Amino acid sequence: MAASAKAQTATRERPARASRPRQPSASGGGSVVQRGVLSEMLVLAAIARAERHKQAAGVSWRVVAEHLDLPRSRASAEALRPIVERLVDDRVITQARDGWALTPGGRRRLLRARRTGRLPVLPESPRHRRWRRERQSATEAIQRVRARLTGTLAEVASHLYSESGSSEQWRRFGRRLQIECTALARASECLNEQPEPDDRPLSPPRRRAKSTA
Repeated sequence: MAASAKAQTATRERPARASRPRQPSASGGGSVVQRGVLSEMLVLAAIARAERHKQAAGVSWRVVAEHLDLPRSRASAEALRPIVERLVDDRVITQARDGWALTPGGRRRLLRARRTGRLPVLPESPRHRRWRRERQSATEAIQRVRARLTGTLAEVASHLYSESGSSEQWRRFGRRLQIECTALARASECLNEQPEPDDRPLSPPRRRAKSTA
């Protein structure tokens, strides 16, 4: 009878524990919340990367969520809040003017995790995501732009030695060529001249030395 009573008590207690998940599901396929891998170390690594990209201490909830590839939703905030509170209690992050910042203790924790191979792999960074999407858009657009420019050039060539063309017609050709050449330049720059970003801080622009003459 005593064993049966204990089993019944355990059965009643299990749903109570399961009804208070620390990591509620968020909308959006493939997010770290849905996969159940949102952890203190992952959030700490996301804050560190966000600070590194920003080149300043302190990042907002929104930026941390972007580095974790979380959707902007209440579920994401509810998933992050208890983890951030524990990190604050452990004194590895602190509240800053712009949000949350790593402390020296937080940097040491990340360094130990890196040395022991326990540093988690972060999702794609926001700036790499933007770069990839821009390349996808440019790849899709460049053939359409080339086709339009080819057609415009053919029209220009057919009117080049015509005596009936008006000045306004040539101005319209000029505007079309400017728009289409600019679009082609933007797509070409995106595909051929923008390097793939990594996790290093962006180099600040160099200042020209003041002339002493």
